[in-house]
Amino acid sequence: MILELACGNGIFSRRLRDCGACVIATDFSSQMIELAHRHGNNHDVEFSTLDCTSEKELNAFSETRGVGSFDAVVINVPAPTPREGEERGNDGRWR
Repeated sequence: MILELACGNGIFSRRLRDCGACVIATDFSSQMIELAHRHGNNHDVEFSTLDCTSEKELNAFSETRGVGSFDAVVINVPAPTPREGEERGNDGRWR
């Protein structure tokens, strides 16, 4: 079982599912969770609203799931994209 934090519209969640994982995908935005539901074919993906920056919400979530119930926790933050004319420096930053 994989827990995804900040799942957005659920694209990565469904990719994990397509690789054979059962996924619980969370986001603080109920609008993003609704959008994830509308993307269709969500078998083996459970979408849920969760603010992972809130200790209270995380504790309540883990109490309902049980400690140690996930094989992995992932967050897929999009990489920044360069602006026109920028190049990536040796440190990985765009300039």
